[in-house]
Amino acid sequence: MSKFIRGGVPRELNFAGLDLHPAEGEQITFMLSGRGGPAHIAGDGDIYGESNPFLGGVNQVVSVSDDEFKALVDAQSSGEAQNGYFTTAAGVTFNILKGKIANDGPLELDNGTVSLEIRGNVEEQ
Repeated sequence: MSKFIRGGVPRELNFAGLDLHPAEGEQITFMLSGRGGPAHIAGDGDIYGESNPFLGGVNQVVSVSDDEFKALVDAQSSGEAQNGYFTTAAGVTFNILKGKIANDGPLELDNGTVSLEIRGNVEEQ
């Protein structure tokens, strides 16, 4: 892992058994899973916080073939959780556990690319 590489196109992305190809020049956005919540103040001035689970996720534009697009649409339509992983430009790999395609509407193929939003448990490998 290089501490000097902080940005760039991810090296790899796999989801629902598909080796996807990050589109040229597109940056990955990801959020790690965890726990958190708002902070509160008690009547005596003590500060406390909530501990609620939250999902992680990955947003990436990928370059796909017609068959890969159909497989992604099938994965979105199935409603089943899928696993995968991605590796950042710096070489750090994160697992996607029990993830689902979370685009608001149906996936759209735009000149060979798909904007993909995945939500689930995202943890460093």
